[in-house]
Amino acid sequence: MNTFCSYILMGIMLPLVLITPFTVFVMIPSVVGKKAELQLAASRGEVALFEKDHLMFTSMFTLCCKYIAGHGIRVFASMLAATIHCRHLMVWNIFCSKNDF
Repeated sequence: MNTFCSYILMGIMLPLVLITPFTVFVMIPSVVGKKAELQLAASRGEVALFEKDHLMFTSMFTLCCKYIAGHGIRVFASMLAATIHCRHLMVWNIFCSKNDF
């Protein structure tokens, strides 16, 4: 569980990343600026997402794709690093005692 706990928690909390800007705009109105139409839209908060469900599903799908792509890039980078350092890792395997690992 310790190995995958961070990925599971971040995956569960991913919808919060979508809702957070709306919450910040409601709590701190000075972030929005002086435009009246932006203030009116921001004052409604995340209700705007629920009213436009197509927008919510599209943005959530995009956010999930970015999350998966980010983890894919990290896995690829780890594989590339292991490929580059394979000789070094093999030396550690041969000359290191079995009790060290």
